[in-house]
Amino acid sequence: MRVARGKQTEGLAPDTFRELCRSHDAVLLDVGTGDGRFVLRHARAHPRVLCVGLDPVAGRIRPE
Repeated sequence: MRVARGKQTEGLAPDTFRELCRSHDAVLLDVGTGDGRFVLRHARAHPRVLCVGLDPVAGRIRPE
């Protein structure tokens, strides 16, 4: 799995992702996230929800 953080991407091990899921109350998966704004706004408004944006084209994601 690749994770976008700002303009950089980095790998995320499956075990690390599982731990992230367990450390939150819920998981929101936005399939076809586009620019990522929806998932970013939701994450900021709901810090106990792990918000994941999934898009096949990482270049579409625009960090705010």
